[in-house]
Amino acid sequence: MNAEEGYVRVPRWVERFCKEGKITPAQRRLLYEVAAETESWSRGWVKLSNSDLAERVGVSERWVRKCRDDLLERNLLQRRQYGQGYVYGLGGPDQPSREEIREIVGEQLGG
Repeated sequence: MNAEEGYVRVPRWVERFCKEGKITPAQRRLLYEVAAETESWSRGWVKLSNSDLAERVGVSERWVRKCRDDLLERNLLQRRQYGQGYVYGLGGPDQPSREEIREIVGEQLGG
């Protein structure tokens, strides 16, 4: 079931970020699809390919990669290696971005 077919448990920040222009409607739909398979089923992670996401969100695989990479960079979406592919889960605005993590690690390492 995709997000347009029923109810989906989604963190409130997703809608707030969309209204504030911090994420695009396509990024919102991508987060909804991940939430539909994780939050709504009380799972932490879901395996979705770029083609699965593109079909569900209604955009090209290229656009999925662009949206996904931006969301990953800002830790609004999380990804883990799983076998030869990846699994995805929701992140959150309260988590540091990858750039912030690099800065923190650099400071702690004296760099």
